[in-house]
Amino acid sequence: VRSDNQIAYFSPAGLGGFYARAAIAPGEGVAGKKYYGARAGFANGPLDVSVTLGRTTVAPVNGQDQFKVFDIGASYDFGVAKVSSYYSQNKWLNVKVANSYVGVQVPVGRGLVRASYINSNLSGTTGGGVNTDGNDAHQIALGYLYNLTKRTAIYTNVAHVTNKGNSAVAVDKNPTLVAGKNSTGFDLGLRHSF
Repeated sequence: VRSDNQIAYFSPAGLGGFYARAAIAPGEGVAGKKYYGARAGFANGPLDVSVTLGRTTVAPVNGQDQFKVFDIGASYDFGVAKVSSYYSQNKWLNVKVANSYVGVQVPVGRGLVRASYINSNLSGTTGGGVNTDGNDAHQIALGYLYNLTKRTAIYTNVAHVTNKGNSAVAVDKNPTLVAGKNSTGFDLGLRHSF
């Protein structure tokens, strides 16, 4: 979260793998500016796991003014493959968006094969009384990255999103997707680190 006048704390290294971060920003009378959040985790060897909480004060609707975020994630590098997963939940009024992710990266010679699956589940009723329970989506993606040198790589990815109900999640934001329609995207690129 990017907030004006934010003060953040990052725990020092050397705590046996444990780490923590915390941040707070004053609202200064402007809706959407007051924020506080924290993250704690453990990273040692092939394992990295963390949990995050955050809350932003926004303009009140029906007496509620809190946008809440909760995330928990983990990754483990088995050597032959690195597996990662997370669960993320955003809540505003009576609407909740829950995203679940699982992914894998498999090194193959100088390359890396990547695959992932994301499920997005909407639930609850909007301030206008619209039920969002049937507006879900999921994405499956597959990619490959090949290291030409230590700093230069070529990559390609393909992804497909399936929408249900009035969900209009797209692989790319352009063009705007019609609710309930699916989206497929492909990219090819060159990456160079300076």
